[in-house]
Amino acid sequence: MPNPSLAASQPTRNKAIVEFLQLNKERLSALVADNGTIYAVREKQNRRIERALVDLVSAELGQAQIAYISPIEFANWHQSPRDTDQTGTQPVQDTNQLLRHILEQAIEANASDIYLDIHKDISHLSLRCYGFKRPYNTLSREEGLRLATSIFSMGKSTDFQPGRPCDCAFDFAAGDKNYRVRGNSVKDTRGNSLTCRIRDPNFVLPLDACGYSPTQIQHIERMCKSPGGLIVLSGETNSGKSTTLGSLMMAEPRTKKIIEVADPVEIEFDHCTHIEINKYGEQPEEELRNILGAVVRQNPDVLVLGEIRDHMSAAAATDMAIQGKRVYSTLHTQSCISVFPRLVNLGVPRDILVHPSFIAGCVNQNLVPLTCPRCARLDCDDPYQADHVTSLFGSAPLRFVNPEGCAHCKHGVVGQTLVAEVFPMVLDRTGQSHRFIDNNNFKGLEAHMQQSFGVVTKHHHAAGKVMTGLIDPLLTEAIIGEFMEGDVQHPLSHTKPKTAALRP
Repeated sequence: MPNPSLAASQPTRNKAIVEFLQLNKERLSALVADNGTIYAVREKQNRRIERALVDLVSAELGQAQIAYISPIEFANWHQSPRDTDQTGTQPVQDTNQLLRHILEQAIEANASDIYLDIHKDISHLSLRCYGFKRPYNTLSREEGLRLATSIFSMGKSTDFQPGRPCDCAFDFAAGDKNYRVRGNSVKDTRGNSLTCRIRDPNFVLPLDACGYSPTQIQHIERMCKSPGGLIVLSGETNSGKSTTLGSLMMAEPRTKKIIEVADPVEIEFDHCTHIEINKYGEQPEEELRNILGAVVRQNPDVLVLGEIRDHMSAAAATDMAIQGKRVYSTLHTQSCISVFPRLVNLGVPRDILVHPSFIAGCVNQNLVPLTCPRCARLDCDDPYQADHVTSLFGSAPLRFVNPEGCAHCKHGVVGQTLVAEVFPMVLDRTGQSHRFIDNNNFKGLEAHMQQSFGVVTKHHHAAGKVMTGLIDPLLTEAIIGEFMEGDVQHPLSHTKPKTAALRP
């Protein structure tokens, strides 16, 4: 419901307060009325600036009190009668102001995605922060449709079309950084569902800061030293594949000719050639075919395909890999052993799939929330779950996320780390791995990797981090599946992330 006191308030013209608000508009969303009421958006969480504003208002106006408002109310408060047409419709420029505010708030919260669900009589806004989707605000259906139109107006390729799937991409400046936003809309039975993915194109981590174990890093580095072959980074959506791909591209020497073909290009490197596919063109498949033909004539040492998603991209990865080029790409699967049947499903011939020089290695990963060490709970509230984790982890110093959080975290989470499994196929010169693939014996392949090369499962990798209190065992199970007794018998050593904010 709209705030009636806010609607009736008049903004102060006090020069000192106006100058303070203008100076700190990037760090605090607040409005000040002549009666000393400060209407502030709670999400901005800049307590120091907020306290300074309270002191200033108290000194200038004789009193000060804070009333928290929604971002929607903040964005609409400046609207005057002359800014509204005779039908009472909110103008486009106000909707664009609201969009900018939402994007700024999402970036402030380290959100990876913004969700807008437009239903018959209401619209819901949510943010995904560190893997969790959390309610952000509600709008009317009409406000949601206007916001959707505003999102797509930021892109140059297509308009918002409620009746069909559509995509857009645009750059957005916040503070001293530029972000890349990708929008997608699909029709829902009640309206539309929109998702906006937010990415900092300059966010690149060294491989040893991502959260892999020392052995996994060694395996990945040896895969990347192979003279050719396909290296597949697999995982679900929001599993950090693009971040890892950027890490591998950054590590490639400048003596190599590196070409990336992606839709869209997310990170640019000075030593790489980046080619973006225009899927909004009249004949996108023909464009891709022509680009790949030109790439062959460029004679790259390394080809990076943003994603293997269809028969054409699978064929491109296959052609370059069997030519002896090193190919990096991503694939949506839930495990390393799922990579091989998925590639067959996308059209890779079986005789090529089992060839020893085709696949150099596979990585599968998930992102898991890092538990805040300051406010974490040391005991599990649910007796059944407490018995479950005790039977697995014994007296290990476990930590459980405190959803109430503290001043140092977001709802008990301080970032994300990855848990992974790595299959260094390039190390197997006996051909045994490829015989397992040829016989569809993927469990045998998994056991062979573990016994011959010390490969650990994703659950085993995660168990090591659980037992040192980095991640919550129950939240981890919700992401990768239940732990079994064998996963935690001999937890491997792990690398504590150098960053507490790994993002997809």
